[in-house]
Amino acid sequence: MLHSRRARACRGAFHAAGFLFASLVLVLTSGAQSPRPAAAAQGCPVVSGYVYVDANDNGLFDAGETPISGSSIALRNGGGTTVATTVTGASGYYLFNNDTSVHPPEESLTHSLSFPQTTTDWSMTRNAPKFDSAMGTLTGVDVTNSAAITSGIKAESLDGEATTLSATVSGMVALTIPGADTVTTAPVVEAGSFDAAAYDGIADFAGPSGHDFGSHTATGAATTVVSGQALSLYTGAGTVELLGVATATSHTTGGGNVLNKITTVASAQVILTYRYWPVVCLKAGPYTIVQTAQPNGYGDGRETAGNVTPLPNSKGSDSIPITIGAGDLPNNNFGELPASISGYVYVDLSNDGIKDAAEPPIGGVTVTLSGEDATGTPVHRTTTTAGNGYYLFDGLLAGSYEVVETQPAGYLDGKDTIGSQGGSVANDRLFAIDLGAGVHGVNNNFGELPSPTATATAPATGTATTVPGTPPPGTGTPPGAFSPTPVDTVSGARTPGPPSAGSGLLGLPATPTNLALFAIVLISLSSWIAIITMGRRNREAGDGQLPHDD
Repeated sequence: MLHSRRARACRGAFHAAGFLFASLVLVLTSGAQSPRPAAAAQGCPVVSGYVYVDANDNGLFDAGETPISGSSIALRNGGGTTVATTVTGASGYYLFNNDTSVHPPEESLTHSLSFPQTTTDWSMTRNAPKFDSAMGTLTGVDVTNSAAITSGIKAESLDGEATTLSATVSGMVALTIPGADTVTTAPVVEAGSFDAAAYDGIADFAGPSGHDFGSHTATGAATTVVSGQALSLYTGAGTVELLGVATATSHTTGGGNVLNKITTVASAQVILTYRYWPVVCLKAGPYTIVQTAQPNGYGDGRETAGNVTPLPNSKGSDSIPITIGAGDLPNNNFGELPASISGYVYVDLSNDGIKDAAEPPIGGVTVTLSGEDATGTPVHRTTTTAGNGYYLFDGLLAGSYEVVETQPAGYLDGKDTIGSQGGSVANDRLFAIDLGAGVHGVNNNFGELPSPTATATAPATGTATTVPGTPPPGTGTPPGAFSPTPVDTVSGARTPGPPSAGSGLLGLPATPTNLALFAIVLISLSSWIAIITMGRRNREAGDGQLPHDD
């Protein structure tokens, strides 16, 4: 391609064109120490296990029981030195397969990525395998970008006066990598100069006004180091991607107008070096697996080696003794205990707030639990009592809770009782329950009273005897329940009996109170009649008349 430009100030010309060609070469080399292949590292004895919620408190990790993530576990040798630490994953699983307390000489693993010579400008990506953590602990990644810019340059002076032509080979290869700034190489080399005569009228890059500077190459290199948290981007399965971008800036200069022809190619060789501490297998001998912190909100359960038989007296120890030999040691498990709140709803016949064995239960009653657990998570759960009046909120973390009963229909409110865990009592509400880790609060009971029912009231009696009579009219007195009419035994006079519930009492309702008042009136009236009769007889006796019966 021919190109001319008049630029008295800059007096230069630039050219770039290209096509794309790529290949990838991976080369593995070692550092000063012999690398340990991943297969050897994976051949180390593996110590592993789980941390889980032991819902049935049997010391075994049963199907359906919940794993606990984020629990810190340490492995200590026979001397008590911590040789490795880890944290359980989402499945509650942890493992140890190497002694991280030993740091052998650092080793290295190198990957070479080639961006082959290609006409500029170009952009291409390359991928390298990530570091396999089974080989050891990655300590750093060195990335070196070595670039070469090659340009063939021809120039023709178009000025009518003599001038000096100069040629420069330059360009840039920028490499973008994860976790670090771009690694940029910008090679530059002078391709020479030529004293050109006035333009000879032929643009052939030859003769007295033109010159072929030939092909020249500029090289350069740049290195960066990846460390710290960014190392996680280079660790694990899969690959890490690197993006290379090449740009040509080769040019010519002269005293006037210059026509040039420039062809440029660029290449790069990238060296990716993983520096790491190799795995040191756990030596044979006695060790102890230790749960260094109790999971928040859980009570300490039992530990099991092999998930077969719980270790005796392991509650509160948070440790599992093991002996490492040639084989793996799986299922070294730590069980954790949830808390619970339970109680009964019952008919408190004695109304003393104590659930006696003979007092009947009330099923189908709604009971609600609310509060906040030890992790700060709000809790709201509802259940109903079973046929035996029992309710249970299980699987709880330690926290602050309250339990509220929905008053059952057909009963009067009785006395409620706080359970074994302690707290405060209000009407149909047990509150300020500070539930400890692994605590089972029982007998959080709600007592109810039976509703009163209407009962027949016996009529009031005096000194009178009764004779059969006819029940008074009215719908309020059932057959056989009427009060017979009293008869005075002295005068033989029949005295009025109380009216039926249906007829009313002197216009008043026949309530037990009104009936009692009426009976008192009758008794008083009978007494006055007796007194009057005796007075009459006394007067007759005073007149000389003997008393006689009619």
